[in-house]
Amino acid sequence: MTKQRWIMAAVGLTVVVILIIALTAGRGSNEEETAAADDAEAATSNSLIVSSEEEDKAGDSSPKEAAPLTYKKGWVNQRGFKNEFLDLSLMVPAGYSMASEAELNALNEIEEGSDVDWEQKMVVYEMVMHSSAHEVNHTVHVKAERLEDENTTARQYLEEQYLWAGFAQVDFQTYPISIAGQDYVFVLLVRDNGSERHVYARKAGDRMLSIVIDAVNTVEASLLIFLLNQFHTFSEGGSLEG
Repeated sequence: MTKQRWIMAAVGLTVVVILIIALTAGRGSNEEETAAADDAEAATSNSLIVSSEEEDKAGDSSPKEAAPLTYKKGWVNQRGFKNEFLDLSLMVPAGYSMASEAELNALNEIEEGSDVDWEQKMVVYEMVMHSSAHEVNHTVHVKAERLEDENTTARQYLEEQYLWAGFAQVDFQTYPISIAGQDYVFVLLVRDNGSERHVYARKAGDRMLSIVIDAVNTVEASLLIFLLNQFHTFSEGGSLEG
């Protein structure tokens, strides 16, 4: 081999070695970049997993829906009446008075001072209010009855109570009556002697709430409106103290 050819061969070998080194370095760089990308992807995935777990925990810590109230008899005295379960209250207007505790006990068929499980009692008279200075003698009472079938509607309840109870006239109102922001089903009952009973009913949990107005004769619409407007929600009711 001539000296010139030997030099050319050496140069060629050097170029090949440089290319190999460059390719190897490039491959290493690519592998490092790929590994870095994989690490970044894994980190992102882990971050998403952690985020998802944190969201689940946040959902678990959200406020739970309040448990429904258990029925308890309300408070009543000569100032008024309040019952949280029924979300109903009334302050006694001028010209009216509340029935005595003895009268309520008689209606509820309990002895004075006895320990009563009101939750288990089927029918509870919550209050009875008498007109003491009005040309039409009338009473207003609130009654809560525990339903044997919680699927019973207010209309079904009233039909079962009064449709075959011997009234000369039974008229169901076709649209609801609003009392203290709640819708009631209404029925007008007229006896043979002309005396009237106006019954307003709605469901309250596992109870049927009835507001009943009994009068010895025809009740004017203005009086009905006045009486029904005396009822308010529990929170809107005034203090019974004093």
